[in-house]
Amino acid sequence: MIIRKIRKNGILSGKKIIKRIIILLIVLLIIKSIQYINNKINNDHSRIVSMQVGESVAFSGYLSVDNNFPYYTHSIIDTDGDKIWLKSATINLNKYKGKVEIVGKIERFLKLVPIVEVDTIKLPNQGLIIKNNIYYFTNDFLYLDFTNQPQLSAVKSGNDVNILYGDNVVVSIERFFCGAVVKRQDCTALIGDYQTTQKDNFDSLWGYTFYRHGTGIRTAFDGDLYGYVFKNIDDTMMTNLSNMIRIVNKDFILANKMADIRKNCSDQQNYLQSISDAKLRYADPKALTLLLTGESNTQTPAACTIVFAPWNSWAVTSAKFSLGK
Repeated sequence: MIIRKIRKNGILSGKKIIKRIIILLIVLLIIKSIQYINNKINNDHSRIVSMQVGESVAFSGYLSVDNNFPYYTHSIIDTDGDKIWLKSATINLNKYKGKVEIVGKIERFLKLVPIVEVDTIKLPNQGLIIKNNIYYFTNDFLYLDFTNQPQLSAVKSGNDVNILYGDNVVVSIERFFCGAVVKRQDCTALIGDYQTTQKDNFDSLWGYTFYRHGTGIRTAFDGDLYGYVFKNIDDTMMTNLSNMIRIVNKDFILANKMADIRKNCSDQQNYLQSISDAKLRYADPKALTLLLTGESNTQTPAACTIVFAPWNSWAVTSAKFSLGK
């Protein structure tokens, strides 16, 4: 009896040991699985994990409706599969789809995914940047400020920029190269012809002259090289819209980016104090090069070549300042 009892107790102890080993293996497996999942999240979505509430972010990808109102209305997924949720109080995201770039601020996180309040949307296929109901068509150098007119919007269609009132097109705008109209001539030849023939015209708040080219057609110029045809628009609407239209030329940049010019067109002792001449290179609308000549603070001839990136919040990407002729 004593021997049997010892053997029986030994058998029971062995079962307990095996049971404990199995439980330990299951626990280790669970821990390893959690570590694997965390590592995968951190490796595949390191950018998402590093984001913080209140941070300003730019995100490129494919926009789609993903409504969970009032928390978010849309989502965007980039080429790496990273996803963020979007909402906007200033931009109707329902009007856009496909590949876009958004800029905004992280409002909160929901299930580890950031929710971004969008203030800017960029449409690469249209060369269009939209913020505060201001539409900048980078390839057409048109800046349309509808800040105080929420019923107005704009969209690119073929070669035209269409301004819409609600869903109705009120004017189509086409940019053209003056040299293509009058061979080997700049815009001064066309302007001279309009003035000689005393075409009906008026000046906008920004100093652009709008010439009547025909019934429902007006023409304006950016300076020497390019012009704009405004099609199918009546005089009253043209007058009303004229003060909302800006042409992004050298004068526009000088008027809006002088602080950046002062800061970057300088060395340790000298800076560009006055500008006597400015030229704008139009070759790359996403990298506008402004060539400036003038005088430094020491009354020495000075020059500066400065490059702006309108697609990147008009950041200065390079600047070269020099003294002497």
